[in-house]
Parts: sequence; C-alpha cells; structure tokens
Amino acid sequence: MYEYATGLIRVLDKKILDQTDFDRMLGAKNAEQAFKVLNDTDYGDNLLNLKPEDFEKALERDNKDLRKLFGKIIESKLLLKFLFLKNDFLELKYYLKIKFGKIDTNKKSKVKKSLAEPVLLKLEKLNKITPRKIDEICDSELYKARQGLARKMRDKFLQEICKKDLDLNFDLEQIKLQARNYAYGSPIILEYFFKKVDAGRKIRIIMNAKLNNIAQEDLEKHL
Repeated sequence: MYEYATGLIRVLDKKILDQTDFDRMLGAKNAEQAFKVLNDTDYGDNLLNLKPEDFEKALERDNKDLRKLFGKIIESKLLLKFLFLKNDFLELKYYLKIKFGKIDTNKKSKVKKSLAEPVLLKLEKLNKITPRKIDEICDSELYKARQGLARKMRDKFLQEICKKDLDLNFDLEQIKLQARNYAYGSPIILEYFFKKVDAGRKIRIIMNAKLNNIAQEDLEKHL
C-alpha cells in the first residue's frame, strides 16, 4: 500500500526548501529579496501576483495544493484525515473564538459539524469560556482523534508517534530517523508532510522578521 504515493513523494521531496534556501533567505537584504528565493523552490507556482507581505497567501495556496495532491495519490481516507487534522482543529479554534466573541472579526469561518459538536458540548458546560479553554479542549480532542485514527488504520508507526505527541507537534527528526527503515508506506508520507510543515514554519519566521527589520543574528535563534 502507498507504493505509488511513495514513489511520487520521493521525487517531490527533492524540491522542498533545504538549508541552502533558508540561508539565502536569511542573508537577503530585505523582505523582497527573501521572497524571491521562493521562486526557485516548490512554492514558485504559488507566488503569482503576490508581494512579500502577502507571503501567507502563498503558504495557503501551497497547503491547498498539497491537500489536493494527497487526495489523489493517497488511497487511505483515514491517513488523509490524520495528516490534515491539526489544520482542521486550528480552523475550529478560530471558529469557536468568533462564535463566543473572543475574536472581533468580519471574517466567517465554517467547520464540520462532527468536528465541532464534541467541543461545543464541553464548552457549554463551563461557567466561563476563555480563549485558553477553547485551545485546551480543542487540543485534547485533537490528541484523542489522532490516536483513534491510528488505531483504526492499525498502523503501528502512527500509533507509536502518537504516544509521543504530547505537545501536538511531531518530532520531525525522529520521524526522519524512523522512516529510513521503510521502503514505502505511511512513514515516507508523514516525513514529507512534516517537512512541508516545517518549511512553512521557517518561511513564516523569516518573512515576518524581514518585514519587521529584525536582525539576522536574532532571527537565527528561532530557526
């Protein structure tokens, strides 16, 4: 299972930003030059008509492309759900904070009823709903949902990393290490997926720093 997906991912993996790309972004004189580095990476197709300050839109476009691609090449709907579950819960947090008046915004947010219901039931029992409580309950539900999906798939690799997922942020280096023992399968897919997540995190840090004129030496501490 996942033979086709694994083969394609091994090709795509070569296009992910590497340390050389991040060093170029770090060494750029300004945000515009740092943003241009992305033209030579797998983000290139998603930069059309965007300015450096719009880099978040590029990340959003890339994430949508990744979700669409995985929807085509990954046979297991459960694995697909597992991969993007945290994104769905981040959207849920945003939705709930709007619903309970913790965020003042005109932007609308929709989430699946099945995702929102368990959290809403727990929140409605509280005397006082705070942003922190929303985050805590959503994180608890995410943790349980990930474990449940791993059990349903009977995937030992996923079950093992879920045991260590106490802060809801998987250890990329540990996943890379374990993935070396597999010729194909979910470990290869997860390694690629979380490399993309990590690349997005670093781009966000660098671009925000460049836009706010933060010194390179201060920036490097966060990477």
